[in-house]
Amino acid sequence: RMALGLTAASCAATADANRTGTAEAATAASKNILFLVVDDMRPSIGAFNFTLAHTPNMDQLAHSGLTFKRAYVQYAFCAPSRNSFMSGRRPDTTRVWNFVDHFREDGIGAGWRSLPEYFKSHGYLTAGSGKLFHPMVPPNNDYPRAWSTEFGRAYYSPECMPHNTKDWNVCLHSTAPGGHQQVADNPSGVFHCLTQDPPGDDPTSLDNSKRSTACAANTTVNESRFDYQLEDQRIRDSCVDQLERAAAAVEGPNSTGYRGFFVGCGFHKPHVPWQYPHEFDQYFPVDLSDIPLADDMFAPQGMPEVAWHYPADVHGMGIAYNGTCNLTRSAIFRRAYYAAIAYTDDNIGRLLAKLEDLQVTSSTLVVAFGDHGWQLGEHDTWAKMTNFEVALRTPLIIRAPWKHGTSAGRVTRVLAEAVDLYRTIAELVGLPDPIMDGEDVNGTSLAPVFDAPEADHAALKSAAFSQFSKPSRANPTVVWPQPLRNETEIMGYTVRADEWRYTCWFGFDKVHIVPDVDDIIGRELYDHRGDNGELDWKGEHLNVVDDPTNKDTVDDLHRKVLDYIRLYPVTRQ
Repeated sequence: RMALGLTAASCAATADANRTGTAEAATAASKNILFLVVDDMRPSIGAFNFTLAHTPNMDQLAHSGLTFKRAYVQYAFCAPSRNSFMSGRRPDTTRVWNFVDHFREDGIGAGWRSLPEYFKSHGYLTAGSGKLFHPMVPPNNDYPRAWSTEFGRAYYSPECMPHNTKDWNVCLHSTAPGGHQQVADNPSGVFHCLTQDPPGDDPTSLDNSKRSTACAANTTVNESRFDYQLEDQRIRDSCVDQLERAAAAVEGPNSTGYRGFFVGCGFHKPHVPWQYPHEFDQYFPVDLSDIPLADDMFAPQGMPEVAWHYPADVHGMGIAYNGTCNLTRSAIFRRAYYAAIAYTDDNIGRLLAKLEDLQVTSSTLVVAFGDHGWQLGEHDTWAKMTNFEVALRTPLIIRAPWKHGTSAGRVTRVLAEAVDLYRTIAELVGLPDPIMDGEDVNGTSLAPVFDAPEADHAALKSAAFSQFSKPSRANPTVVWPQPLRNETEIMGYTVRADEWRYTCWFGFDKVHIVPDVDDIIGRELYDHRGDNGELDWKGEHLNVVDDPTNKDTVDDLHRKVLDYIRLYPVTRQ
């Protein structure tokens, strides 16, 4: 399928859709994949010029790989985003805009090969642990279709921690709908926060209104797997085990004929609550005045109300629409978020070290990115769930060792999308283009960028598209609970071009389950001319959609949005 350019006529990815996977180097049999997905991670890492970060492992990965400065997810919410990039389809193709629906439903994608399944179908051993697909959507992490072996350490929830006794965890996301699940695998003591905020709250609470948002935990990153660990350390250990088994099966003396391995590992932090081993506090200022806050802590001037949402996932902030917030707590929360990223960076570093130990670094493609960004007070909101730059931008790094000469340590400004990963990874390891192999995925292969990262790749991709749904026209700033397909009342589409972000919010026809493009609720235009990659770019502080000098730009980008809706119709079966 064509990738969209700045106008329908300029869609220039047709040739790319006819490519048949010509990645350089040896045979695909020698190429493996380590696929790393991090929940809620925005580009607050050193490789993206964030000076407060402590991310030596991801920074080193960027030093040996290619950094995508402008990469975007297709939906700033966990389940819709993951259904999109794990299937290689856009949200209107998967028809997933909530935490209930999934692409495996009859009439949608029951016959699709998901990203790991594509590699499995081409002779790869596929294994996964943690949060890759969103829990239960699709069911059972898409096992056995996607995975060669039973899914590893299943992601439960951040609330998976000892609850008043030594012997049990109380976990959310059980296999029983709406139920809780107890796991007797954590006998070493009661979890608690050494520091926490809001103060006096119960860190073991299953009630978001009582649970500590920020928590330096009484554990260390080097805890034995037989002692108490936070969930991400268990996921890490499961991934290490899977790498060892996969390498032995693929490249060891007793290899079993697999073409390569695809090991996926999904880390939960920095998703709230920001729980992390207390040792990571040492990397960040004690004085909260040294923690920079958002440049503009108010909603953009001229923004339509529908573009905003009340803060989610955090509490104790006292925020109303364009109201005042607790500045001390803002600094505490930002510090905890950065510490949680540092914790995940350490876990990622251990997986990269395991590749070295197994002597498969040179034959393994590494992909690392976040499932979406996160607002830490920018635009007067907290969490993801918007169509703003900071919610949609992801820190994408890809290391292809056989492309070292042209891509190592390089940075590209190509407009990349998470939906592109399916075709990109396939081409980089030498598999057939999925489209030529009968898989009607929506993305564009970014493999050519590895040969010329600094080149102008506008012909390859000149726009990135995302969207977000709302449950209520009467209360447009409410985002939860997420609406079912036939209960959606608003859909906002946004296009990120080279110098602009344009967003249009439409009414949604609940009967036919399609956006009503004649029913415009609100529009936004943000100026990204001169944007050097700052997360809190000043151009998104002011909506300039009604400026007469921008009329041609608005008209052009609005046509782009309409073309996108027509090209990927939500009614498609």
